[in-house]
Amino acid sequence: MSDSAHTVYVVDDDAGMLESTQWLLESVGLHVQPYADGRQFLNAVNPEHTGCVVLDIRMPGLGG
Repeated sequence: MSDSAHTVYVVDDDAGMLESTQWLLESVGLHVQPYADGRQFLNAVNPEHTGCVVLDIRMPGLGG
């Protein structure tokens, strides 16, 4: 299984929530890729990779 299968993508415009969610997930051994907004996530993520997305539903611009 590749590293991308263990990736959790966290998308949240609230910096404190993004940081604390990242810390929590990393504390149990998961690899986390944080993004401050939905557009940033879509521009950066490789559609060939699998993973889990945890995202804020209400964000300015492109919400969850």
